[in-house]
Amino acid sequence: MLRIATVALILMTVSLMAAPVPSEKPKEVDTLLGKWKVLEVTVGGVATGKVNEESAAFIDKDKFVFTGIPDEPDYTMACKRDDAKKRIDMTGNQGKLELPGVYLLAGDVLTIALSLEPKNGPPVIPVSRAEVVFMKLERIKIKAEKK
Repeated sequence: MLRIATVALILMTVSLMAAPVPSEKPKEVDTLLGKWKVLEVTVGGVATGKVNEESAAFIDKDKFVFTGIPDEPDYTMACKRDDAKKRIDMTGNQGKLELPGVYLLAGDVLTIALSLEPKNGPPVIPVSRAEVVFMKLERIKIKAEKK
């Protein structure tokens, strides 16, 4: 009887050790959030000449901030995204400026196209109509701190 109890205890211990450990569901990562270096800004295919080494964009859940643009103050726009449709619509100037747009993320390069004519709807990438603003951004990678 003692042998049966010992064998049962060993089997129970082994089965508990082999049981899968419950794991937490990994959190989804929002690939657009963070700081981006502004590589170029064009309107109708013509460069604006307003980009330098300090030019950057910061994307948060519901806002888009431009910083370091020469001769321009930092500018914040509200943004609404639909990642399934790759849409990014921006609103500025207390809601008076509406820019329907689309985006394309390829690795660490983000291209955003915004229509200056809201009635025309969002543009299609690539296109260079006079009423379309293109922004090409590159992700700024944050170096991990050493512990």
